[in-house]
Amino acid sequence: MTTLRLKSLALFAGLTLGAVLLGVSIAEGDYFQIIIGVVAITLVAGVLSPGYVPLMAAGLALPFYLPLPYALGLPMLAAVLGFCVLKLAITYPALGKRQVNYRSCFDVSMIVLFGIVALHYLSNPALPNRMGTLQGTTGFRAYFSYGICFATVAIMGFVIRSREEMISLFRKMVWWSVVVAVLLMICSVSRSGTAAIALTQMGVFVTAFDNGLLRFVVLSGSGMVILSLALLPELMPLRASTRAVLVAISLAAVIAGGSRTGVVTAVIIILTILWLRQKHAAFGVALGVILLTFAGLYYVGENFQLRRGVGMFRIASIISPRAAEISSATETYKWRMLRWERAIQDIRANPLFGVGYGGLQNLVFSADQEAEMLEMDLAAGSIHNGYLAIARAFGIPALLVFVFCLLKQIVTHWRFARNGGPASSQQRAIHMFFCANLLAFVVELYLGCDANSFELWAYIALGMVAVQLNAHASSAQKLTAIVAPAPTKLEPKFGRILPI
Repeated sequence: MTTLRLKSLALFAGLTLGAVLLGVSIAEGDYFQIIIGVVAITLVAGVLSPGYVPLMAAGLALPFYLPLPYALGLPMLAAVLGFCVLKLAITYPALGKRQVNYRSCFDVSMIVLFGIVALHYLSNPALPNRMGTLQGTTGFRAYFSYGICFATVAIMGFVIRSREEMISLFRKMVWWSVVVAVLLMICSVSRSGTAAIALTQMGVFVTAFDNGLLRFVVLSGSGMVILSLALLPELMPLRASTRAVLVAISLAAVIAGGSRTGVVTAVIIILTILWLRQKHAAFGVALGVILLTFAGLYYVGENFQLRRGVGMFRIASIISPRAAEISSATETYKWRMLRWERAIQDIRANPLFGVGYGGLQNLVFSADQEAEMLEMDLAAGSIHNGYLAIARAFGIPALLVFVFCLLKQIVTHWRFARNGGPASSQQRAIHMFFCANLLAFVVELYLGCDANSFELWAYIALGMVAVQLNAHASSAQKLTAIVAPAPTKLEPKFGRILPI
C-alpha cells in the first residue's frame, strides 16, 4: 500500500471519528467538548504542517484559553509558543545552523522595558494563586502575560522568515477571525446558555445586553483583524465583492461586541489605511459616512423609546448621554474612574519604581466588598488603562520607555508606508497594516487593554521583522546591481563586443 493511500485512509478515519464525536457532543449539548476538539485539531495540524505560520495564526486569532487546574486557563498563544519551541527543538538538528535564519525583533527600548519587568518580578516573586480567583491576588497572571509577550517577540524571528510567510500569516488570521466572528455572533443571537457556559470555560468573557442577547467583547478584536486586511487588497487579493463581505462581517462583529473602544479603533483603522493608501476621495467619503453614522446614533439614543432595551445600540452611548444612561455605560465610566483615580494615587506615592503587581495573597472580604474588589483589580493590573497600569506597576520611567517604543514603531511604519521608495505595493501594505493597528492601540491602551497585550507585542515584533525584511531586500537589490554584468552591444565595423 502506497504512502499516499495510507495518508488518505488516516485522514478518512480521522474525519469519521471527528464526525461521530461531533454528533455525540451536539446530541448531548456538550459544546465544551466541541471547542476543545477544534483547538486540539488546530494545534496538532499546526505541528504537523510545514513551517510555523499555521500555528502562529491560530495563536493570534483564536481568543481562547485552555482550561487548566488551579488557574483561569493557559492563553492560546502561550500554548502555540510552546508547540513552536518543541517543533524547533525537533527540527533544528536536521536543519543545521545555516538553514535557521533568525532575526532578532528586540531593540534597546524593548530590552530596557522587559528588563524592568524582570527586575520587579525577581525583587518580589509572585506565585500562581492556588486558592481561587476570589481569595486573593498574587499578581502572577500579569507577570506571566509579560513573559508571554517577551517570548512572542523572541520567537517571532524564527516563525516569520520571509515576506511570503508574513502575508500567509495575515491571510490565515483573517479566515480564523471570520470563523470566530461568525460563530460568536450566532451564539449571541441564539442566547444559548449552554454555549455561554462552554465559552466561559474556554476563557471568553461573556456578558449580556439589556435585551438578553449575549455579548462577547472579543468580537471587536476579531473584527479589527478582518477590517484592516480587507481594506488592503495587496495582502488579500480577493474580488471587490468578497472584500465588501469581509468589511460587513468585521463591522457587524464590532457592533455585536458592544465595545465603544472597538468602534473608535475601527474608525482609526479605516481612516488611517485610506489616508496611507492616498485614497483621498475615499477618505473624505468614509469620514462623511462616519460623521453621519454618529449623528444617527445620537438621534437614536436621544429620541427612540428602546422599550426592549438598548441591545446592540449600546455603541450609541459613545455619543448619546441618554443611551449611556439606559445601557449602564455610565456605570462603566464610573467604574473606570474609580480605578484610574486610585492608580494615580499609587503613582504619586511611587513615581520612579512603582509598586508592582499582587500583594493581596490573603485577602479577606469585609463588609465593603466594592473597595476590596477595587484593590484586587489594581493588584491584578485590571485598570482598563494601559498607561496608568504600567506607570503604577513599574514607575513613570518604564511608562516613558514603553511610549517611546510604541511611537517609534508607528513613525517607522508610517514612513515606510508613505515614502517606501522603490518598495513593492505589498511592502507598503504590510506597513500600513501595522501602522493602522498600532495607532488603534494608542487609543485602546487608554480605554481598555493593558501594556501586556499579546496582540500588541505580536504586531510590534512582526513589524520589526517587516523592517528587517525590507533592509534585506534592499541589500539584495544593490548586490545584484553590482554583480550583474554590464549590457553589451555588437560594434558592426570591427565585429567587437563593447560594453555600453
